[in-house]
Amino acid sequence: MFPTQEIKEERPDGSLVVSFCVGQYEAIINILKSWIPNIVILAPEEFKITLIKDVKKWLKRQESV
Repeated sequence: MFPTQEIKEERPDGSLVVSFCVGQYEAIINILKSWIPNIVILAPEEFKITLIKDVKKWLKRQESV
């Protein structure tokens, strides 16, 4: 799905641990958003926090309509 995508681990429950090598967070954020709610970001923590903030902003907009 992404040129530098690497499947690090296939787990018995069918989940995957995937890594990406990118130059900027923005290069991957939209791909990750498309996988919500089926993803868990393991690292880096700063990126995880940024994505959570973006989703919270989106939810707030939806609730105000």
